[in-house]
Amino acid sequence: MKHWDGRAWSDMPPPTPGLRPIHLHAGSDDSLWLIGDAVPWGENGPEYEMWHWDHGDWARVEAPLEELAPTALAGDGRGGLWLTRGPEGFESPPFYWHFDGHGWDRVEGERVTGAPTHAYAIADLAPIGHTGRLWAVGGFTRLDDDGWAHSYDLIQHSTR
Repeated sequence: MKHWDGRAWSDMPPPTPGLRPIHLHAGSDDSLWLIGDAVPWGENGPEYEMWHWDHGDWARVEAPLEELAPTALAGDGRGGLWLTRGPEGFESPPFYWHFDGHGWDRVEGERVTGAPTHAYAIADLAPIGHTGRLWAVGGFTRLDDDGWAHSYDLIQHSTR
């Protein structure tokens, strides 16, 4: 990997050989959170890993990345992280995971009301200052009475 420090490019050792970075969050000048997929992919598609660069060293972080692709990573404004990924199931609400530096808590997002909603897909997260809360943007799908799928945009504010 290459690192730009504002003046010049330098080599930055990757956390592990074959990891392709896909999401980053910079907590400070010396703290970088990275999610990547391992290459070559396994039999079931990509395998995702989370790493933390802290004052010059990479450390692997256990994160809820099994089975589904991470779609967004953001800081919480208080030193923690928010993570979201593809839906748990066809009719599940959106889920977010919060990392406080010690462990992950799963937070269920609000469902859109008015009709059955399917397949939430969160594309990006934005922290709200230093509150620990966030905004999320993405979309969801609903089936009409004839079984046709209709897609809608979504902007959601966390209550936690």
